[in-house]
Amino acid sequence: MIVFWERIARTLTKGFIIVFAVIGAWYSASMIISVNSYMVAPTGIVPAYDPHTGVFKYAEGYPKIAVVVLNDIAKLLDVGKLKAVGVEIVGKTENGVIALLPVRIV
Repeated sequence: MIVFWERIARTLTKGFIIVFAVIGAWYSASMIISVNSYMVAPTGIVPAYDPHTGVFKYAEGYPKIAVVVLNDIAKLLDVGKLKAVGVEIVGKTENGVIALLPVRIV
């Protein structure tokens, strides 16, 4: 841009170049910020802090991710072994079972 700026004849063309450069920089920055914010708190993660007791639950395997396990797969799972590694079954849906998996397993 610096080398060829003097060769661009029209002021309107220079204006379009500046506008597209600003839009491109803004779009790039917004995409970087959105990805970084997702990685800080991804959707489905259950926090490791219990606000009712004021205790961090890292020893219990938190943070955990909420996953729906389909009924066909849930029938094959051994619940005792899952509880031993920190998996919690918290509810059921019409399609499957809602489980909280420790992030270290995922």
